[in-house]
Amino acid sequence: METGLTFTAWLKRKRREQGLTQEILAGLAGCSTPYLKKIEAGQRQPTRQVVVALLDALQVPKDAQPTYIALAFASPPPGAAEPLTPLIAPQTDFVGRQAELAQMRQQWAQVQQGHARIVLVSGEPGVGKTRLAHEFITHVAHSGAAVLRGGCYEYEATTPYLPFVEALRAYVRTQPATLLRQRLGPTAPEIARLAPEIEARLGPLAPNPTLPPNDERLRLFDNIARFLASVAGESGLLVFLDDLHWADQATFALLHYLLRNLTGERLLVVATYREADLARGHPLADALVTWHRERIATRIALDRLSEQETGTLLATLFDQTRVSDEFIAAIYRETEGNPFFIEEVVKSLIEAGQVYREGEGWGRKAIAELTLPRSIQEAVGRRLARLSEPCADALHIAATLGKTSAFVELAAVSQLDEETLLDALDEASAAQLLRPEGTDSFAFTHDKIRETLVEELNPVRRRRLHQRIGEALEKLYAAQLEAHAADLAYHFVESRDWGRGLAYSKQAAAKAEGLFAHDEAIKYLGLARECAQALGDREQEALVVEALGDVYAIRRPASLAVEHYTAALVLAQSAAKRAVLKARIGDVYAVIGDERGVEFLQAAERELDPETQRGEMALTLAHLGRFQHYLGQHRRAIELLEQAYALAEPLDDTATLRTIFGHLAGAYLHLARYKESADYGRRNLLLGQRKNHPLATLIGLGSLSLSALYTGPWPTALEIINRLRVLAETTGHRYMLAWSHIEDAVAQHGLGEFSAARRSAQEATDQAQRAGDVRGAALFDYVHVLIETDLGCDERAGVYVDQALAAANASNDILLHWASRWAAAYRHVQREEWPEAVRRLDEAVTRLVGTHHRLGPVHYGPTHAEAYLGLGNVAEAARLNEAHLALAREAESPHYEALALRVQGQIRAAQGRAEEAEAAFAAAIAIHEPSGGRLELGRALYHRARLRRDLGRSDAARADLARARDLFAACGAPRDLRRADTLLAHPW
Repeated sequence: METGLTFTAWLKRKRREQGLTQEILAGLAGCSTPYLKKIEAGQRQPTRQVVVALLDALQVPKDAQPTYIALAFASPPPGAAEPLTPLIAPQTDFVGRQAELAQMRQQWAQVQQGHARIVLVSGEPGVGKTRLAHEFITHVAHSGAAVLRGGCYEYEATTPYLPFVEALRAYVRTQPATLLRQRLGPTAPEIARLAPEIEARLGPLAPNPTLPPNDERLRLFDNIARFLASVAGESGLLVFLDDLHWADQATFALLHYLLRNLTGERLLVVATYREADLARGHPLADALVTWHRERIATRIALDRLSEQETGTLLATLFDQTRVSDEFIAAIYRETEGNPFFIEEVVKSLIEAGQVYREGEGWGRKAIAELTLPRSIQEAVGRRLARLSEPCADALHIAATLGKTSAFVELAAVSQLDEETLLDALDEASAAQLLRPEGTDSFAFTHDKIRETLVEELNPVRRRRLHQRIGEALEKLYAAQLEAHAADLAYHFVESRDWGRGLAYSKQAAAKAEGLFAHDEAIKYLGLARECAQALGDREQEALVVEALGDVYAIRRPASLAVEHYTAALVLAQSAAKRAVLKARIGDVYAVIGDERGVEFLQAAERELDPETQRGEMALTLAHLGRFQHYLGQHRRAIELLEQAYALAEPLDDTATLRTIFGHLAGAYLHLARYKESADYGRRNLLLGQRKNHPLATLIGLGSLSLSALYTGPWPTALEIINRLRVLAETTGHRYMLAWSHIEDAVAQHGLGEFSAARRSAQEATDQAQRAGDVRGAALFDYVHVLIETDLGCDERAGVYVDQALAAANASNDILLHWASRWAAAYRHVQREEWPEAVRRLDEAVTRLVGTHHRLGPVHYGPTHAEAYLGLGNVAEAARLNEAHLALAREAESPHYEALALRVQGQIRAAQGRAEEAEAAFAAAIAIHEPSGGRLELGRALYHRARLRRDLGRSDAARADLARARDLFAACGAPRDLRRADTLLAHPW
């Protein structure tokens, strides 16, 4: 080192040699740019912590750093403010948590095998949760893995997904554009909702197509999951979430989704929380139960340090080998081993002059003369009391702003000039109350410091400070108020500025809804309602309560949507608005099939003006039609839906027409009028193409694929199903994606591809559960029954039967009732349990009495006749089968016509009408051959072989049986294969 070189001169030269700007170096060192500028200008004496950070950023070897540290403190720069004496070593060695750290490293090793997990570190405030997490983060980062981190904060406005927003924005800001583009891929438009910097880095992004809110939320979650999987890659990803007990509901919803859908990724979530803050009903308490049940969570509870560990920590703080036993005992007695309390007591003693520097070491007063704080709050409070007035004012502003405060916000709120404010922040940093965060922000070194600052403000001063902050932020962000609506709403509501609190709370709610954070939207709408009530503004209160109903209609439970719409109904000041609200209540009930909705829809029908409220009237009639559909009154449903269409057609409103076309397709489908159903599917398809509306296209494809399943052949149905699945995946529509998979399972089962059918059925159930589609998941059980039965897995099939019947018995849904009973009967027929099969299908028939429903009989008709035949009641079997055969032909459903023909052949054989029996089998085989349906083709051949054997036509019988056996083997149908083998082995 050159003689006479000052630290500031060396620093400036070294920075320039490495091609770093002041902004970049400040960011690397974690201090503010203004602070670094003043250091280089000789106007600020840096703290030891900042000097070490600068040396690390400049890549000065550790063994060379003491020389530069000594140079930095050799003499203050000319004109520099007198620095506070550094209290204690800011970066302490890791004390007393080696076992816990080893446990976390073990979890990381498990994650590296492709098993995503969450580690939850709990303990009281100040016990060292975050410190342990940071030590572990250092270990993981050195392994080459990616690390994302974010925190949750108390006292602040709730920003939806806040810890993930922090983590994603930091990642986006720090990654090279090329790598960022590669990692994001097609997820960029969705991730940009939480990290808008993406567009600044990568350029404008084309938004994804609009979907219903719940589907958009699922798409957002799915894209975040895919992005995190991309970041995890082969090296792994650690996501650190600090203070999870303060997280918003949206964060918990997203975290649940990630842990359930990234189980095979190298992902570890580490979260800290305070056990004492988990009151009954807290979402984290419920989550802990779920995560432990699913065996993906490990909880590490941190206790306080022992007296011996307290001594080790004290020695570390004072940078000494050891401290006296009596001092350890005194500190331990007051702090009981809480690490943060220990540090705060030591700092308090130093600032009070009771512990002081003696040359290179430390001295202290006698133990009897030491005045020790008796609580963390008292320790922090003593230190705060010794601050200058400007520093205390700056800290109170910072505490009210949040855990982290941008300098530009502090400057906007503070009444200090910039130089005085910087001095105040330097004082707070030197006292280790604040630390630089990024390039131009400051964060509290511990939440307890911030909590103490907030709590010591009296209510009047606190309200005034919130008002000051709100007005300052309003001016500062005048060009982007919407982006800061949540903060503005929080500060103005806290200051009781009800007018501005109302306006910004509504904006914050709208922003939360835009991110599908329904619980946060509800919170802000609740604040808006309080403001409207305080202002006595009934009109605004009515609008807010209606908006709450709209959110609950999406989020559920439906009862809360009805409750808020009903409250809005009381507040509504016009008959037209009351009619609309009644229609909304009816709509909510219609979605869940609750017949209480009929009364409200009928009232809305009477009260709506068909001239001025055509759209509302059209939807009201459509939902009335939907109720009739649920009840099996499909013809009446069609009448109402056609009336709705006549009103809606001139308006050309996409959402209304999409709904009407979809309901009409469903009504015709359940009448087994597949051509008309497909026609309305095509109308939705054309509507979607004309209006560039993917949801209409999806619903249209869904209608077409169902019609194709029932009319065949299977390969044609699969073509449409594949189109449906691709579009559902592209748009992120989880509900339609689930249905595409179950339709694929039905088609694959029809083709005899049982393994593929099982995979698709399981994927459908998984997707339905993720989408919250309870009805779909229950209905899919019947498909599982068919597949597992034909695979010979009777126990698994039995479990699905029980689930399907339980869901049906808890519902009035016609479809669930007949499908569950058909599935149960199908299993009984294959097991040759004829009385049970007859009983279940008789129940299905009884349930459909008085309805227009014909879809069920087309499906279960042949099974019903076969069950009676197995019971020995040939006459009833013949009567039923003739009716079902005529119905299948009328519906133009070849597959089910072929099933009825095969059963007709069995009945004719039992009646001794061999020629008619053979003709029926031949007709069934002729239909199955081109459809590709191997299982049912094999069954038709098997029964014809039995007939031919009995007629003495052994060669023809053996040929049929051999072919049937090959088909059963190819399908993997063990029960049918055993029957064929038994018949082959029987004496001919």
